[in-house]
Amino acid sequence: MGAKKKAEKYEESYDIIIYKGVTEFLLNDLNKSIFTLQYSLLLVKKEQKLNDDEKKYLKYYILNILLKIFNIKKEFHNIEKYEFIFKNIQFERNNVRKRLKEWFPSKL
Repeated sequence: MGAKKKAEKYEESYDIIIYKGVTEFLLNDLNKSIFTLQYSLLLVKKEQKLNDDEKKYLKYYILNILLKIFNIKKEFHNIEKYEFIFKNIQFERNNVRKRLKEWFPSKL
């Protein structure tokens, strides 16, 4: 695999995109972070290497960050919408690989 193909593969990797969104949040680029984290939700949803509980775990992680951003921006309409989804996520923690829990801790 050529260097360009490898770079393209990692550009679309769900974990890289999540880290990018978190970094943008930490750098206080909130609008960009929202866009990136919403995009990462789509990538997680279509990722074939993750089981259903891992997808739900990552969705929980991403939505938690989005809710923090919407609280900072005082976007109450988005808080209500995302909070409803966030509260209804159920997954079995035992089915989530340890690596994912270490890379994406549920307690922020």
